[in-house]
Amino acid sequence: MPGLKSLAIKTIKFNFKFRLFMKFSDVQLSTQILNGLNKANYIEMTDVQQAVIPQILLGRDILATAKTGSGKTLAFLIPMLEILSRLKITRSDGPSALVISPTRELALQSFEVLKRVGHHYSTLSAGLVIGGKSLKQEKATICRMNIIIATPGRLLQHMDQTEGFELRSLKVLVLDEADKIFELGFSATINAIFAGLPPPSTRQTMLFSATLANSVNEFARLSLRDPLSIQVHDQKEKNDQKTPQSLQMPDKLQQFFMRVPFERKIDFLFSFIKTHLKCKMLIFVSSCKQARFIYELFCKMQPGIPITSLHGKQSQMKRIALFKDFCARNASLMIATDIASRGLDFPLIDWVIHMDAPDSLETYIHRSGRTARYEATGSSLLFVAPFELDTFPFLSKLSSCQELSPSASKVGILATEEKIGSICTQFSEIKYLASCAMLSYIRSIVLLIKTAHKVDFSQRIGVMLEELNILKLSQSWGLSDIPIPVKQFISTLKSRFLSRNQEKHFDHQTLDESEDEQLLVPKGPAASGRGSPSRDTKEEALIVAAKHHSKKKRSSINELGHSSQSPSTRILFDEDGNAKNPYKFILETSIDTSANRVGEYFEKRSKELHQADDRDRAFEKEKRREKKRKLKSVNGAQSPTATTLSISSEDLESLALSALKGGYEN
Repeated sequence: MPGLKSLAIKTIKFNFKFRLFMKFSDVQLSTQILNGLNKANYIEMTDVQQAVIPQILLGRDILATAKTGSGKTLAFLIPMLEILSRLKITRSDGPSALVISPTRELALQSFEVLKRVGHHYSTLSAGLVIGGKSLKQEKATICRMNIIIATPGRLLQHMDQTEGFELRSLKVLVLDEADKIFELGFSATINAIFAGLPPPSTRQTMLFSATLANSVNEFARLSLRDPLSIQVHDQKEKNDQKTPQSLQMPDKLQQFFMRVPFERKIDFLFSFIKTHLKCKMLIFVSSCKQARFIYELFCKMQPGIPITSLHGKQSQMKRIALFKDFCARNASLMIATDIASRGLDFPLIDWVIHMDAPDSLETYIHRSGRTARYEATGSSLLFVAPFELDTFPFLSKLSSCQELSPSASKVGILATEEKIGSICTQFSEIKYLASCAMLSYIRSIVLLIKTAHKVDFSQRIGVMLEELNILKLSQSWGLSDIPIPVKQFISTLKSRFLSRNQEKHFDHQTLDESEDEQLLVPKGPAASGRGSPSRDTKEEALIVAAKHHSKKKRSSINELGHSSQSPSTRILFDEDGNAKNPYKFILETSIDTSANRVGEYFEKRSKELHQADDRDRAFEKEKRREKKRKLKSVNGAQSPTATTLSISSEDLESLALSALKGGYEN
């Protein structure tokens, strides 16, 4: 077929021994970029930068895979700035370059790198478009941005709601951590975004990732124009046939694992921290609730090192502040979920500790890649319970991992059970967090087993329930007994997968099979399409299906629609214990006079209220009288004294005659 040829992806495996360009100055870059690189102390190019930048400047669409910490961010930011500079893009041209990142933290980090290397471009404007910021403020400025670094959900929201915002003149498109974008369930969102973009023939598209997933490869076939796949591998990884091609670990990373009892992981972790107080450590757990519990617990236990936590339940601004604070410290400890496993550049991490087993080999790669970045040294330590070695097959692929015993690592294992128990007894909120974290932990283990063993899932669940001592785990987490939600979840697992009729249950009852599938359903955006995903899909990864009694109800109803059971009857007993007809017994009983008593009570209360009302009125009337009396007394004291004259009738008559005489004389 003629159309298939255009979809083929040409692959180039970069040979790091043959290097045409050693420094950024060897490539034809503009003066503004070189000045920004020199000021940020970026002089020599890494392997992925040497392989990718010249091809992008030639106008090729790129699908690049390289190990974590190899400098992929600069590999697409530098040619992107150079392309816009050659096209003489200005602020009046609108959005011309777009970088899509799977998480807010990764988008923020790419934006910070862009500001460092591109601040000499006075004619270009760049903006960060992510959730957690003011949507109204973004709407006012997004149309004037030449370079947009965004997360998929917020970008699609602007494309749907912001008036005048369109990407029809886009020249450069970058998908950073492309495999993570599709893993988080952004497929429908990305397809909707690409529907509003110009055709591939008018833009240059680049996909970058640490691992090459099938979904990314298929997407590149359909969305890129004659793409070129560049895979940057180390020579020792090429020679090691046991190592998968996708396993690209940093050169100076030392990998260790330690056999840890299932119920003593906190003991081992706390003991390891106490012996490495001058190190910078990043600890990965499987859920947000575990991160919260261990953070609050260690704050009370005071290991002697600053502690922070980073998980998806925190607000965006708080995560940014915690990330910057942790990066600024030399010796510190961060407890994080897999939200911190992708793309984030933590400087000078000494140890990455996998307290909980990762869900896949790719997750292990990205977790461990937070250390030994940019030619620095670092170590990775994986805590493995005995049952996990047999349960999770991808752990056997870690051939380069060396087993580390507590004695060899100079870790004296501390018994912290009593101390944790006293803390949980004293602080009820930590006890509650322990209960929630345990349920989330058990759920994550079951979900991992379901993902790794879809065929013999029920058998693996049985092995897990036999080998795990949930009571000891509860006690090591400061709880005196197994939390009730955990008991209910375990009993549900046993009733579903360990019943006597298990074979018939799975082979012949289609309805029950669908119910069992509903027992373990990861909550995430994959089912919701364009909705924004949760950062921590493992925290609430399981939904316990309710018990259905519809079959029991149907069995108790015959074909005529009547119940096969005898109707229920009501029996009352008198004081002697003799059964009586309830209706006759009610008639014989004297009529309850509670209504009369209620009426009497209301009448009595009404009378009391009227009396109180009369007293209040009399009191107010007396107050008004007293006020008038006081006013009269005050007015009488201020007026002059009146004089009373007493005149007799004879005197009055003589006065009148004298007045008349005087008048005539005048």
